[in-house]
Amino acid sequence: MKNFLLLLLFLLSISVSYGQVTTANIDGQVTDAKNEAVPGATIVVIHEPTGTKYATTSRADGHYAFPNVRIGGPYTIT
Repeated sequence: MKNFLLLLLFLLSISVSYGQVTTANIDGQVTDAKNEAVPGATIVVIHEPTGTKYATTSRADGHYAFPNVRIGGPYTIT
């Protein structure tokens, strides 16, 4: 019984640890009017509540990624 309670406590603590996420990710693709990828485009993301800015350029396939940005929003993406 004691081992069962310890196992249950351990399993519950794992689920609580997943609730501590403090960052998010934003990703997408830049395309032109013909829906073709735009490599080398500059993408700027602004977290509106704080004014925090993030910038990157699109890859050869037009995709971009912003890992580890602040959670919540709204964001402005240009």
